[in-house]
Amino acid sequence: MDSTLRFFENKRILITGGGGYLGSKLAEVLLVSNASLKLLDIAFNEISNSVAISNSNVELVNIDLTKKDSLHKFCQKTKPDYIFHFAAILNRVRDFEIYDILYKVNVGGTLNLLESLKNCNYKGFFMASTSEVYGVNNQVPFHEDQLPEPSSPYSLTKLMAENLCKTYSALHSKPYTILRLFNFFGPEMPEETFIGQMMAHFRSNKKFYMTKGSQKRDFVYIDNLIDQVLFIVRSNVKLFDTYNVCSNKSTSMLEVVKIFKEITNNQFEFVTSLDYRPNEIWEMIGSNKRILEMGYYPNTFSLKDDLIKTIN
Repeated sequence: MDSTLRFFENKRILITGGGGYLGSKLAEVLLVSNASLKLLDIAFNEISNSVAISNSNVELVNIDLTKKDSLHKFCQKTKPDYIFHFAAILNRVRDFEIYDILYKVNVGGTLNLLESLKNCNYKGFFMASTSEVYGVNNQVPFHEDQLPEPSSPYSLTKLMAENLCKTYSALHSKPYTILRLFNFFGPEMPEETFIGQMMAHFRSNKKFYMTKGSQKRDFVYIDNLIDQVLFIVRSNVKLFDTYNVCSNKSTSMLEVVKIFKEITNNQFEFVTSLDYRPNEIWEMIGSNKRILEMGYYPNTFSLKDDLIKTIN
């Protein structure tokens, strides 16, 4: 066991959104630390179910963040040492038709969680936010001190949740850390994401319809993303701060598809016929300067290497 995982040994860890991709992948990594893991969600994927079956230190907890009473009772009983708040409604549609549910879960659910933990003496609260809070007009690479300009209802509610954590911390002297996650991917990726959709179409032998793919994104492999998150937790430098979790590399959507086509021996068909979204963010690249200055050493695998691992 390395020193980072040893740090979590015998700790009580709560992962909201533990039934989703990121939460369950984090749980997989933390299994060997002998920590007590509570994965909280309203539904659980195959990864989280497998993690729970294989380890008695893992418990799947079916609680809705919008149900304050149930959440409060659970938190008071569990009293976690570290909280990874990954639960959210993810939707990048550029209209406000679903704003109410986004606000109810992403903002209201975050407040319910903070209030439920109010009397718990936790050591760290790590909230997953999104690179989309930087918006259209900020210069790339995005750095944490730039003024956010969210361009969708989803990113707006994530920024509101960020500010809620900061304000709650100021009022109650509670630690918080904001993790602005860029475009992560990996094996067993769900279809909500670009690479997840691409993988699903490939496996079902269907044509993949997309835009012309001029948008540039910062793609980070799931193992690398979790490695950065755990480094931030372990470093314990500032528990009242915001960090980009990214690769600091720019790749267009079209480049990703072409690499994917190459490594599948041209068995993947794609058609660039879809319109771009309103208020599209054309370049979304993160600066990882802050975490590098803390002593983090990123791995040197290429996007092609990581896509091969994803397929395999």
